[in-house]
Amino acid sequence: MGSKHANWKRLANIAGGILGIAGIAFLVAQLRRYGAAMDLKGLSSNDWLAFACLSLLGICMNACLGLAWRAVLAWNAVRVDARWAIATYAITHVARYVPGNIFHYAGRQAVGMAAGLPARALARASFMELAMVASCGALLGLFAAPLVIPELDALWWRLTAMILVIVTLGVVFRLGGRRLAEALALYTAYLVMSGLTFLAFIALRGSFQTFQSQDVVAFGAAYIVAWLIGMLAPGAPAGLGVREAVVLFFLRGSVDAAILLFAVLGTRITSVCADALACALGLFLRRLPGGAAA
Repeated sequence: MGSKHANWKRLANIAGGILGIAGIAFLVAQLRRYGAAMDLKGLSSNDWLAFACLSLLGICMNACLGLAWRAVLAWNAVRVDARWAIATYAITHVARYVPGNIFHYAGRQAVGMAAGLPARALARASFMELAMVASCGALLGLFAAPLVIPELDALWWRLTAMILVIVTLGVVFRLGGRRLAEALALYTAYLVMSGLTFLAFIALRGSFQTFQSQDVVAFGAAYIVAWLIGMLAPGAPAGLGVREAVVLFFLRGSVDAAILLFAVLGTRITSVCADALACALGLFLRRLPGGAAA
């Protein structure tokens, strides 16, 4: 029995390692592709500073996802160390760049099983993560509705959407307990920061001067909708191409095309850089003493 367990653990480690290496390879390829699409020589010092700061924010966003995964596992009666969860999530998350858009889930399944966590709980956590992120994205996406339905009163619609978000968090806390509410709050924070990153790149080109605050909120929500559709699109690695197309659909008449292209590429580049840095940090954390047990 011990020999079989050791073999499964070895195979799980190998599978996780292969997916991680593949993810890094595709991540580098995407970084080169987006770097070539953007005129890097034309970037100002403020642009480079924004790239650096937003990449650091991206590492924090990655940690939010790791802690949310930990909370979902805890709801499934599997308690793991916070540092291990953050490191494992960061290392496996780069596999989302592998064509198929499912290998980051497979990577976490493999690494978790190698650490001795129950396979069913890990699989259930992945399905719950997908459902919760999709729910958060759909709720936050409501803020973008005035972009496609101009007849809506933007202020009142925004207040309605905000109330729905708060009520949803309360219902989840009431029915699912603290752990599920914590996970939902972390997923919401991640998506809000994603939208803010996109808005920051638009602001770098000074294009918010003629817009009202509700327009800006709608722009950030439009990016969240694009992120969600890209995540759910089968076969698109990290929503490649799909996310950009949806953003262009929502904002092509509201934001100058050149600024929009800069914001889309800038957001994608910082996301890739953040994932690469988080992966490197995760590998370092995994080398420190301690394991998965909380």
